[in-house]
Amino acid sequence: MTPPRIALAAAALTGLGLLAPAMAQTACTAGTFDAAFGPASTGGFVPVGARLAFVPNSPGGNTEGLDYTGTGQIVTGAIGGADGLGSGIFNVARLTAGGSLDLPYGGAGVVAPFGTPSDVPLSSLSQQTRLDASGNTIAVRAWGDRITVNRFSPAGQPDFNYGANGAASVTLTVVFPLLGLNVLADGSVLVATTALNTLNQQQAVVVKFTPAGLPDNTFGTAGIQWLSPVVVGGGASNLSRATDVLPLAGGQLLVAGRARGAPGPFSGFIARLNSNGTLDTSFGTAGYAAYDWGGGRSTLVRKLALQSDGRIIAIGTALDLSGAGLNSGVVMRVLANGALDVSYGTGGLTQITGPFGTNLFNVALQSNGKAVVSGAQFTAADFSTQAGLVARLTATGALDSAFAGSGVATYSAPGASSTGGGALAIRSNRVAVTSNVTYGTGNTSQFGTVVLRYDIGTGTGCR
Repeated sequence: MTPPRIALAAAALTGLGLLAPAMAQTACTAGTFDAAFGPASTGGFVPVGARLAFVPNSPGGNTEGLDYTGTGQIVTGAIGGADGLGSGIFNVARLTAGGSLDLPYGGAGVVAPFGTPSDVPLSSLSQQTRLDASGNTIAVRAWGDRITVNRFSPAGQPDFNYGANGAASVTLTVVFPLLGLNVLADGSVLVATTALNTLNQQQAVVVKFTPAGLPDNTFGTAGIQWLSPVVVGGGASNLSRATDVLPLAGGQLLVAGRARGAPGPFSGFIARLNSNGTLDTSFGTAGYAAYDWGGGRSTLVRKLALQSDGRIIAIGTALDLSGAGLNSGVVMRVLANGALDVSYGTGGLTQITGPFGTNLFNVALQSNGKAVVSGAQFTAADFSTQAGLVARLTATGALDSAFAGSGVATYSAPGASSTGGGALAIRSNRVAVTSNVTYGTGNTSQFGTVVLRYDIGTGTGCR
């Protein structure tokens, strides 16, 4: 029984609005789709850029990257159109904090990356965007024989003092539609991707540009560092691909990707480089750590995030090679030395499955160490359609039931035949996500990009 004086005091505080009744407590909103984001007509799925018509045998393209400005605007890649081959011509768009196109940015809310006359056409196999410490937009494009970087001011104006006439570039034959982009505090730009080496083999490579947009001659050879990852079991690789690069305190870098030495499954890898591009041999085995996510599947490490204690979160896909739809999205945590952190998930891994397979594409960390990941789940047995996915894991690697009830939320854009996943970024109690969307089927289909937002909750037990 509550003592009378305490009961009366509580009643008085409640009447003054200083103590809310238990029934008035706000329910946890983590994992709630933000339908109010953007113009009302979008239903929370804000289109950025144009829709791209399907072109048979097109090389297509991939646009990633999403960042919040200091005042809550969202900068992301966008499809601007297509060239004669059906390759995407990519732009950069900025949205207001509420999700409308930010028209003052570049004069129309959109800016177009460009190159010098000797560059390849504006169409690009892959593009990523990121903000630097000064709020400038960095856009990198990779296609054909060149990697090109542009820098735009916070107002969306091209910086013609960057590189040569506003474009920094190196000549490399880029052959894979994924890359990683990061920007150091001093404005140096890092790009991780896949290019053909002198033996005409696909090889992981990292490129570094100075803050002025020139190849950094203190890194690798003329700003280019080729990697030769080992595979599980210690063998050498003859095909490797880099998909992310992450700077560390002190100037070192982490590089993620996949590699193999013979036909069959890929091993995943993380490498640690010194500031000059040489391997840090204290990491893993002589600078490389190799991973196998099991089941005879390819281990496709895609993106990295760094915890405040130095442990590394890596995400990607365990790719089924049999065609039976056994892909799993995987979240892995490793120690600072590259060894699996077996205290995380099950033996260092958490697998996110679905009835027809799941792929993970990106990761961001909340301030409390929880990982939020984006991806897609196949929704048909023939793998023809997908639903986008956002999931959250606890700091120990379990799916977080406070988020959407199960730890996993899925979504489909209105009118779309298939909805994929993409980049993501966290600000306050929201996570913004880009999604690649397909409208229609077959030769009449169109492709576009939308930005959406989820609530990640507030308060103990919810966030």
